[in-house]
Amino acid sequence: MSLWLLPMAAGLPTEQKELPHAKRQFDALLDAAADAIVIIDHKGRIETVNPAALRMFGYERNEMVGRNVSMLMPEPFSCEHDDYLAEYRRTGHARIIGKGREVIGLRNDGSTFPLDLSIGEVQDSVAPRFVGIMRDITARKEVEKALQFERDRAQGYLDLAAVILLGLDQDGRIRLINKRGCELLGYEEHELLGCDWIDNCIRSDDKPGISRLFRKLVEGEAELPDNSENWVVTRSGKTRLITWKNSVIRDESGAIIGTLSSGEDVTDRRHTAEQLRQREEQLELVFQNAPLGTLTMDLEFGLQSANSALSRMIGILEIDLLGRSFLDLIHPDQREGLASQLGRMVAGEHTTLSRQTRLLPRDDRELLARLSVGVVHDADQRPKFLIGQIEDLTERINSGREARQLRDRLTQVGRLSTMGEMAASIAHEINQPLTAVATYAQAGKRLLDSGRADLPDISNTLEQIGQQAQRAGDVIRSLRRFLRQRKSSRERLAVNDMIREVVLLADVDARAHNVELRLDLQDDLPAVVADPVQVQQVILNLIRNGLDALRENGVADPIIIYSRLRPDNKIEISVEDAGPGVATEMLERVFSPFQTSKADGMGMGLSISRSIIAAHGGTLGFENLPGKGARFYFSLPTSVLG
Repeated sequence: MSLWLLPMAAGLPTEQKELPHAKRQFDALLDAAADAIVIIDHKGRIETVNPAALRMFGYERNEMVGRNVSMLMPEPFSCEHDDYLAEYRRTGHARIIGKGREVIGLRNDGSTFPLDLSIGEVQDSVAPRFVGIMRDITARKEVEKALQFERDRAQGYLDLAAVILLGLDQDGRIRLINKRGCELLGYEEHELLGCDWIDNCIRSDDKPGISRLFRKLVEGEAELPDNSENWVVTRSGKTRLITWKNSVIRDESGAIIGTLSSGEDVTDRRHTAEQLRQREEQLELVFQNAPLGTLTMDLEFGLQSANSALSRMIGILEIDLLGRSFLDLIHPDQREGLASQLGRMVAGEHTTLSRQTRLLPRDDRELLARLSVGVVHDADQRPKFLIGQIEDLTERINSGREARQLRDRLTQVGRLSTMGEMAASIAHEINQPLTAVATYAQAGKRLLDSGRADLPDISNTLEQIGQQAQRAGDVIRSLRRFLRQRKSSRERLAVNDMIREVVLLADVDARAHNVELRLDLQDDLPAVVADPVQVQQVILNLIRNGLDALRENGVADPIIIYSRLRPDNKIEISVEDAGPGVATEMLERVFSPFQTSKADGMGMGLSISRSIIAAHGGTLGFENLPGKGARFYFSLPTSVLG
């Protein structure tokens, strides 16, 4: 709808004889007009109204004629009307005459409504008169309001869209862009509308190709791809990768007049996808080049992938492993138990598994392996698949077994060497009770031969013989236990009892050198699990080293053997002597094989001792004491289980 002006003063007749005819024509025109027409004098009083005006405002003719036209206007317009007319008569300045505008009308019932008003002035009157032509635009306003509502709603939909919505005309200029598009590009909507899309928003490298395609498209020489992808440039100069879904806009004749596209920013997604691709490649490289056999399996234990290390380990090509049950590679004796453990993992009872198992390679060898399996979960924490690693322990176990056998033989040699060095003292220790036995036997025989023997004398003699025989037997039994060749075995031991037993054997050598062995043992020590003979071998070696140090220093001070519980819950056993200590040049090499200060020693004692203690989970060390002497000590965990 539009505002319009009808100049009523033009062409009125001037001759008296034409007045009746002209008036009839004018009245007919007023009556026939669809728009409301009101004529007022220079004071604003209504002179003439047509039927359309009466219907529009709800008055009778006599209710309007002669009254001020302000009756048709609501406040504040009604108060301003007379002032406007007075100013016009005084200055000749017209603000609305000859111009159309929208105003508000006031009906007889007090209701208001919008209308278009056009005003013209009758110029040939003695006093000026004014003609107003009015049209009720209520319906038009309702339509405009509805259109605006739909326009706002459509804009709201556009702005709510999480994608870019872009409309271009046939010249490539932006005719529509939504809030998401403006936000991504960094512009206000008014800054983009009318701009050339390709020149302003496309990356330089892509402009020529996209421009050629767009020109061919609007000229009908090319098809618009349903999906496309290109880089756009934001206001800050950054580039974003957009994927587009495209359609063309055609006029009534079918000619292309523009395009409509929805675009999604996939920059971050593409970057993440590239990172994931690189990570997958890295993981695949790690997987395939892992030194351990590595595999993945589904939740029913079917093999999904296997690396070359596993293929070499079991002698089956990787391609031939895929799809097979992992349990087929396990020794039949262990399949049921392993299947149960894996099933509990899938059920969520635990997430990892680590155990030794036996594998069956293609060549029927039996491999001893360490199997470690974990569960991989999806985003909802549901089990997705299993991943495992297999480490071949066969060679290590065999090497460990051989090493233990070699260590046992070496410790046996060490014990024999120690006994060889103690041979004279042991022989003397055994010879003394045997000599005493012989002496008491001869004395008893003389008593019997003399015929003067009484029972108390004979009983005393036999008791002495028994004691001396027991003494010799104790030494021999200790030697047999110490020297017996046997496999290493560990048992629960009372530490102090073990020390006292080995001191009984060491005392043979100590007394031969007039050295006293003293014990300073802590009571109520917890038990340890250890090989008693091997630990006693270490203690005996440390005592004999102390005896050698005293002999070298020419003193016969006591050697003290200690036991105590350390704060870290380990038991410490130490041997302390008053010899010259460890020479400076030997400090770094004291535990090295074949290092000795004795002329007749092999230098293996401390090296063997250190390996024995290490095998028990402990440590062997030493320190020179202030003044003179040295202290050798070792620790044993109270929780060693062998």
